[in-house]
Formats: sequence, structure tokens, C-alpha cells
Amino acid sequence: MMFHADFKQHLLALDMLIPFAKADLEALIGNLDLLLKWMTLRFFETNLSVIIKGLEYLVLVFQLLAERSSNSGDISLHDIEASSFIPFLILKIGNPVDQIRNSCRTILRHLCRLIPVSKLFVFLMNGLATKNAKQRVACLEEMGSLIRVSGLGVCGPQPAFALCELVKLIADRDNAVRSAALNAVTEVYFQEGERLYKIIENLPEKDMAMLEETIKR
Repeated sequence: MMFHADFKQHLLALDMLIPFAKADLEALIGNLDLLLKWMTLRFFETNLSVIIKGLEYLVLVFQLLAERSSNSGDISLHDIEASSFIPFLILKIGNPVDQIRNSCRTILRHLCRLIPVSKLFVFLMNGLATKNAKQRVACLEEMGSLIRVSGLGVCGPQPAFALCELVKLIADRDNAVRSAALNAVTEVYFQEGERLYKIIENLPEKDMAMLEETIKR
């Protein structure tokens, strides 16, 4: 049913998978790679009903996995699963449909309990290289949230590089992107204080003025 040519069969398959997720968590874990690859393929189709229901299913899946991980600590997403799924999930957080964007961001927050946040930060950083302003905004907001919760360590061993990429977007043409970038960098200030200015000392004067105003506010 999942690989049928008729999308209605995909919806029926999801109707069967959703209640089964809680019924047999071990089977879900054992087949997770197939499920994620299948859903990644659905992302490239134009049928919104399948994408929305598929994301609804994945929200449940990652919620269950995150709860299991918190309780026992024995669940994590393998690197191959993460690298073959998360970049395509991030592409969808720029979707014009609110329900799709919101589901994707909920899944990202569950992923924080299944992979190191520094790895998730890298996926989000890569997601900034897009012309889709909504996607850039969502990535920046999620990155700011990770910094707020876990500190500058989420930026990896070279936080200065990550910060330089963030501050570039303070000069973006899109107002929402500029605002999200300012807020993300401001989270660094709350963590690091005046050290932030040493890291980004080459920031253009106009951008620095906007950042200082945001921090004051």
C-alpha cells in the first residue's frame, strides 16, 4: 500500500500505521529507516493530504521515540537515518502551509532528544543556504532556541564560524530574516556577554547598530 501508484492507498497505509505506532514500539524502531525514507519520498510529491498525514504520523513517531529515550536512554537516531531524512525535513519548514511547517518544527524539537544538538545545529545551518525566506526564518529561530537552551557549545568546535554565518543574515533583504538573525545572535549575547563583540568584530557598523539596539530592547 505504501508503494502503490494511487495516493489513496498511501493514506490508507498511514491510517493503519498511526494506531500501530503505540501498539508495537519495537517494530517501529526496527523499521524506522524504511519509514523515514518512504516519508522523504512523499515530500517530493504534490499531494498535500499525504504530506500532512505523513507528518502527523512522524510527529507521533518522534514523540514516542523521544519519550523512550528520556525514560531509558537507549534510543537514538543513527547517523545514516539522520543524514538521509533531516535535510529534507528542513526543506519543508519553509512550506507555505502552516500545518506542514508546524509539524516539521515539532519533529525538530523531538529530534533534540535523539541526536546531539550540535549535529542538529549543523543541519539547520545548512538549511540557511536557500532562497526561501520562510525556511531561513524557521532555521534561525530553531538555532536561536538551541543556543538559548544549550549554550554556544551547540555551534560546534568553531563557534566563530557559525556566528559569522548568522550575522551575515542581519543584512538580509527580507525583514523577517533580519529579525530572526538578530534574535538568534542576541541569544549568544545572553550566553556570552561582551565576548560576542570580539567574535564578530568585523560586523559592518550599520548591522552592529541594529544588533546593539536589539540587545538593549
